[in-house]
Amino acid sequence: MWKSLAIVALLITLSPVSAWAQRRAPAVRPRVRPVPSAGMNAVGISAGVALPSEELFSKGPTLAVSAEHYFSARVSLRGQLSGAFWHFTDFEEDTSRPVAVTGDVVYNWERGTWHPYVMAGVGFYKFRFKEADFDASDSAIGLNFGGGAEYFLSRHDSLTGEVTVHAISGDATGRFADYGTSYWTITGGYKKYF
Repeated sequence: MWKSLAIVALLITLSPVSAWAQRRAPAVRPRVRPVPSAGMNAVGISAGVALPSEELFSKGPTLAVSAEHYFSARVSLRGQLSGAFWHFTDFEEDTSRPVAVTGDVVYNWERGTWHPYVMAGVGFYKFRFKEADFDASDSAIGLNFGGGAEYFLSRHDSLTGEVTVHAISGDATGRFADYGTSYWTITGGYKKYF
């Protein structure tokens, strides 16, 4: 009987020590992978306004979809397909519809939930014109550059805002005239990481 009482007394004495040791021991947490990080990918969609340099065109809507691969937490390569829709200022029924396929190097900074970034790259631009019921098209190679910011809603979801300059040398030839090709876009959108 004395042995049983001794064992019970020993267990009662050691239980606070065991609880104290568990409280003092650091919790082992799994390492959380930062977003973005090397090897991650992202897809995005954005919409906004396109501001043409050509005075004969009025500003119009733009829409873009993108795919991005991260080589490090700070550097990524982004491919984007975008389009804009402009009316002629004097002839509302006539339109210009540029479509762009661009590739950009993107560099971002981490500021908590905000990630500002800059980007630059090259693109292929296809201009389609409808003038007095006649269709015409022309294409050009150009540079694009700009910047923006991402706001992270969660670890894998963010909202984006971006300003981009599409600097295209030369004019595009329509059915009846040549037109300036450079333009700006101001967009907001959504981006998903995986």
